[in-house]
Amino acid sequence: TFAEFEDAVSVWMEEVLALKGPKRSVEPRRPPRGGVRRPSPHDGQYDPQEASRIQKLYRINRKKAVREVLGGDSLFCAVEGSRVESYYRKLFSVGGYTLGETPEEVLALFPDAESQSGDSRLLAAMDPEEVSLRLAKMPNTAPGPDGIPYSILKKADPGCHILAAMMTRCLREKKLIDAWKTSNTVLIHKRGDPSDLDNWRPLTLASCVAKLYTGVIADRLGRRHR
Repeated sequence: TFAEFEDAVSVWMEEVLALKGPKRSVEPRRPPRGGVRRPSPHDGQYDPQEASRIQKLYRINRKKAVREVLGGDSLFCAVEGSRVESYYRKLFSVGGYTLGETPEEVLALFPDAESQSGDSRLLAAMDPEEVSLRLAKMPNTAPGPDGIPYSILKKADPGCHILAAMMTRCLREKKLIDAWKTSNTVLIHKRGDPSDLDNWRPLTLASCVAKLYTGVIADRLGRRHR
């Protein structure tokens, strides 16, 4: 059954997570009074170790390296949780318009999965090679609630045979692992008054396996409509 398959996937993902080693306890960095960033002890001085660290980070994740050089660590959002929840519930609530039927022109772009006339390439078994190619293209972003980054997936399943088999099962049964549906959302400070929620940008951290799965499907759709 799919439930048994899901349990097996959970066990495998726990084994993959163990490859990261013991989790270090890190306290979130809170801003000092006034929401001002704490200056680095090396401000104004050349630190060869820090320079080497930034160079290595740049080779792995350019965007993160640039953010560190230009702005340092992001502020910690100290706004009360209930206020944050109320703000985003209101922001993302549906209202003021109704959803009509999907235009036929749009539906024509996506063949019926039950139809024999549908493009079989979209529903074919996931090939380890196509999964591996997509995995190589994925940016080095933070992992979702499962804590598994792309780098560990590459280490745990170098040929992407396990990942391809898991994704094929999900594709054929038209179901998704429950753990892949959850995500964490963090607030990134943009500018201005830290107490104003308009000055924060929500960033969703979803499961890397789920993003890899949707990435492979997106690749197939892209090839079909070229």
